[in-house]
Amino acid sequence: NTLAQMSRASCESVTNCDAFKGDNARYLPKTTFADQMSLGSGADQIDVYYFGRGHTDGDIWIVYRSARTAQTGDMFGRKGLPFLDVANGNGSALEFGETLKKAVAGISGVDKLIPGHNDVPLVWDDLVNYSGFYNDFVEQAQAAKAAGRSVEQFIQSYSVPGRYDDFTAEADRVRTTAQYIYDGQ
Repeated sequence: NTLAQMSRASCESVTNCDAFKGDNARYLPKTTFADQMSLGSGADQIDVYYFGRGHTDGDIWIVYRSARTAQTGDMFGRKGLPFLDVANGNGSALEFGETLKKAVAGISGVDKLIPGHNDVPLVWDDLVNYSGFYNDFVEQAQAAKAAGRSVEQFIQSYSVPGRYDDFTAEADRVRTTAQYIYDGQ
């Protein structure tokens, strides 16, 4: 997806894809993958995964096999609602949760996590709970919409469920994420 984003005919200034036009196209990635790719072997093996859209349409997961550690990037930046780059990165509030479920099901042998925007390493169960926390938010927003409640009514009534009390839901993230869900994004 990085290759596709950076080689578009027209682009937003935030992606800086104009820098890769003409002769500079030679700097675009030559090795790409669709779902999974392994680099190296043995104790040095690194597995790279793409499970689908989330923060953007190009979020990857990196697994350091011998260290039993995964790097989550912006798909699990911290214990709170995520920043979703829908406008510039083709992210998706609706697909984010499904992508988390696929990562939980598709990655094995990992104990530690290096989150995207948290100075403290986390553990595998934190990712499992994050998937539950985020998907619970989506389900609540979809249920509110189906019941005819406005996005504003949902925002005003939302609170983090007790079983996820170590997660945060800042007002701006609640508003933005709920609006994307109501808009089908």
